[in-house]
Amino acid sequence: MRETTLPQRLLITAFGSYAAIFALNIAYGRPGLGLGQLFYLPIVLVALASGPIAGAGAGLFAFVLYVLTLVVTSQFDVDGTTETQLTIRLATFAIAGATVGYFSARGRHMLRDSLHVLEELLLIARRDVTTGVSTGERFVDVVERHLARKHPVAILVGELETDARPLSLLKDERDLREALAVVAAELEPGDELARVGFSQVAVAAIGRDAGWGRDTAARLEDLLRASGREATFGWAASPGEGKDALALFQAASARVYARRIVRGEWLPSAESAGLVAPVEDINRRRA
Repeated sequence: MRETTLPQRLLITAFGSYAAIFALNIAYGRPGLGLGQLFYLPIVLVALASGPIAGAGAGLFAFVLYVLTLVVTSQFDVDGTTETQLTIRLATFAIAGATVGYFSARGRHMLRDSLHVLEELLLIARRDVTTGVSTGERFVDVVERHLARKHPVAILVGELETDARPLSLLKDERDLREALAVVAAELEPGDELARVGFSQVAVAAIGRDAGWGRDTAARLEDLLRASGREATFGWAASPGEGKDALALFQAASARVYARRIVRGEWLPSAESAGLVAPVEDINRRRA
């Protein structure tokens, strides 16, 4: 029973009820007891599980069983009164099943539509309000889902700038949207583009390797530079550089800052200023 759906359970209960009520009417059915009214139970169960047509059919089946009980118990007497009563019973069984089935089907349709609306709202909630691309939370979920399925994943992390200024200093976010449009135009269907900071973006590509990340990073930097914007991208690929989304993101981010240091573009903050001397020592040793 645990593996069956709710409609299946209702149908199983309904057919069991048919048999039980039929046996009960055979054993104890007497004029005036009203045991035939119990057939409404399986009618309602079938209608809830199916719909108006099946509900009406359940009413017809219940009527056949009801008439059969009258014949078996010798209560069937075809005269004007009994014929009228049977006609009324047939109509009430069928109408009850069709009515309950109709509203049950309508309720399921309304629930389905509500779930679709909820799904769309959840999707919108996981989109960046300013740019319309995915948020960092959705980006992580996408990467983790594919990693769990043992799919190779390559990610890009990029820092965007314009006019030699970080985008975080801009008052107008139009430049950010235009820069993201340039990035999005170079991606393949199925690639995930996300905004993970004010001026930081990330791309997840399924089934790609580090070579794809290196080539795509260079191409995106060239395209953004041609549009008047500067950007630095780092890349990482699973499983060599990380087996979860956080590890891949950290590896790609480290490559971003390493490339900026090599280019002499890194502007340290007050918190990271202490790293300048060690980096300069490393560069002098390499020289």
